[in-house]
Amino acid sequence: MSTPLIHLNPQIFPDPLSFQPERFLENPRLKRYLMSFSQGSRQCLGMQLAYAELYLVLSGVWRRFGGAAGTDSGPIPKGYGGRMELFETDKRDVEMEYDLFVPYGKKDSQGIRIVLKKA
Repeated sequence: MSTPLIHLNPQIFPDPLSFQPERFLENPRLKRYLMSFSQGSRQCLGMQLAYAELYLVLSGVWRRFGGAAGTDSGPIPKGYGGRMELFETDKRDVEMEYDLFVPYGKKDSQGIRIVLKKA
């Protein structure tokens, strides 16, 4: 079984292609269907390490490029501040085109590309 068979099933996740993180707060039982790292005896051994790396990278990127300048959190340190913008990326670049146990996008896609701009 591949992950998209569960994650894109409208009987489990109504409107599965929409971004609705609150659905897990409204229905805590949905967590059992979250298969990002598989489950059971075949669960990914590096799951906790992967989560730790995600948190570190995302927090670093967000600190540098995700916050608005001039917030009440104090002055922005030198080298910080800026924004991220999508570059030549649209919905077709992230939609699943085919499944080879791992979902793949369209073959000619260059993936999600961003431009980092200084504030």
